[in-house]
Amino acid sequence: MNTNKKLQPASNLQDLSRVSKESLRPILLLFSQAFCDSCHRIKEEILNPMLLNQDDMRRVIMREMLIDEGQTFIDFDGSKRETRELFVDYDMVVTPTLILLDYSGKQLGEMLVGLNTVELYGWYLDEAIEYARQLVSSKSES
Repeated sequence: MNTNKKLQPASNLQDLSRVSKESLRPILLLFSQAFCDSCHRIKEEILNPMLLNQDDMRRVIMREMLIDEGQTFIDFDGSKRETRELFVDYDMVVTPTLILLDYSGKQLGEMLVGLNTVELYGWYLDEAIEYARQLVSSKSES
């Protein structure tokens, strides 16, 4: 088993949108910065281990959005944008911030902002993912 899985950058949200819609999985985006210690802790202690768990991978699509200067991505509508713009669009103010989205980019539930205790963070994240999954499932039924 590969134990070196790392959270990948979200370079194309339009592609992630298609996968999300087909698989009925929410999209989890970690907004981070290169020199953010708390961002690195969340990746190393929470998100990267989740990438090794097949059950977690069936529940959610996870990617990282680095908001450092000049980082770009393809948005849900196919336009090329800077990640910092999306950070502002969702009214984020600090890194790390985790947000769960549906396939259209609509926010599902509350953001997880900052990092207080790693021990509790995993529980809050699990609750947020389950809530987002319920919303995504209910959309597909209507």
